[in-house]
Amino acid sequence: MNKQFTVYEHEKLYLGENGLTKKQLEQLQVFHERGGHPYFSLGHKYVKFCEQVGVLQLADFSIEILPKADKSADKNHWRKMLIDILRAVDSLPIQTPSSSQLKLKPNAILSLYFDLYIKELQYLLHRGLIKRYKKVERNQTALKGKLIFAKQLQKNICQQQRFYVRHSQYNKEHFIHQILYKALILLSKVNREANLKSKIGSLLLDFPPMPDLFISEASFQKISFHRNNEHYRRALAIARLLLLHYHPDLQRGQQEVLALMFDMNALWERFIFKSLKKQLGPTDRIWAEPRKKFWQFSDQNSSVYMKPDIILQLNNKKYVLDCKWKRLEQSKPSPHDLRQLYVYLDYYEGQKAALIHPNGVSKAGFFQSQKKSAAKDCSILGVSIPHDKNIRAWQQEIFRQVKNWAEE
Repeated sequence: MNKQFTVYEHEKLYLGENGLTKKQLEQLQVFHERGGHPYFSLGHKYVKFCEQVGVLQLADFSIEILPKADKSADKNHWRKMLIDILRAVDSLPIQTPSSSQLKLKPNAILSLYFDLYIKELQYLLHRGLIKRYKKVERNQTALKGKLIFAKQLQKNICQQQRFYVRHSQYNKEHFIHQILYKALILLSKVNREANLKSKIGSLLLDFPPMPDLFISEASFQKISFHRNNEHYRRALAIARLLLLHYHPDLQRGQQEVLALMFDMNALWERFIFKSLKKQLGPTDRIWAEPRKKFWQFSDQNSSVYMKPDIILQLNNKKYVLDCKWKRLEQSKPSPHDLRQLYVYLDYYEGQKAALIHPNGVSKAGFFQSQKKSAAKDCSILGVSIPHDKNIRAWQQEIFRQVKNWAEE
């Protein structure tokens, strides 16, 4: 039986009667020791999760980590909110239907991605898989293509009826399909949803088998999209997410982990950016500034860079926005956050600066200066997490709040 746990970010999951078994804790410890996975830290008989949210699926159990920004204990609310944010930032295509049942069940995020990938492959098969020319070298009985003399002498010196040749073959066996097939095989291994098993089985019968290959981030960077393969983009995006977040244990073979995890700070920043961009007027602008060098040693051996989250231009005035997914203690930003905003405001010559957080508490403030005329506004903008609004109404409310602040 597969055990399912649901916790919040920064929460602890203990060893005990209603928590982890000794075997489950050991599996998490082994995964943590393999390194490079900042999803949780280890303590005495517990694991503590970080700002990463999503799903960790191990051999016989899974852990759903949800975001939380207020005192609400309604896990269904936070599960739905996370799915809505993923849709808004295009990590889940908005046009893809999702059932209310999926939103209310644990591991809904994993189920949504699995279901979406299945639908994308079904669509590609229905439309027809594209073919490409592929260079093939083989030993055969007919002289077709270019004869490879070195291999011919090596392999066929005593077999004059055979020819070692290189020729082009027009078929469906190419790099893109190899990636999609590998992700489909992975899906068949890690899926635990009974209603998806038959769909995956049908796809394995319909999709032409492909040779295995090693997949890394560089594999996806090799793919260039054009009008003939643009319809593969979404399927490849999900395949990338699944394959790069799968951690097989090649030594033990028993600690395979699918970690579909997202940095909540990055999601929050992207969500605010998308929410504002959708509402901008024709003369307004918004951009995510690339990082810039602002300090270095004189010998240029080392440098320090900075990168503000969002630069917003409304009515020809520039505003600097920093997005933090955290509850502000006593509604007051940390000195580190304020110093960061002060540098951004000065460096980018902004009119105002604001720290956007999900607490719902907003307060006006300003940076002190020897000259009152030089004092600059630096406020905190609290964006409340709604319980009764859809995602579009929430995005409109965010823009209205930011615009009102900018015009004050």
